[in-house]
Amino acid sequence: MVTTDPDRKSSDGMEYFWDDPRKVGSKVTLSDGSFHYRGPGFGTSSFITQNRLKTRNFMKGDYAYFLFSLE
Repeated sequence: MVTTDPDRKSSDGMEYFWDDPRKVGSKVTLSDGSFHYRGPGFGTSSFITQNRLKTRNFMKGDYAYFLFSLE
């Protein structure tokens, strides 16, 4: 299970780490000119590798299904 601390602050202690990505993240511009904001990120970069997914019964055909529960 992956959890977050809602009271976690940025490294300078001035704003919440998990705040609106437009406030605490960075702007990402795609090759077609569209853009979005990404949060600062925290934790591990991969929880399960693609090879591990393929070695077990996690994928059906070329599809993988993930269930997320957010409060």
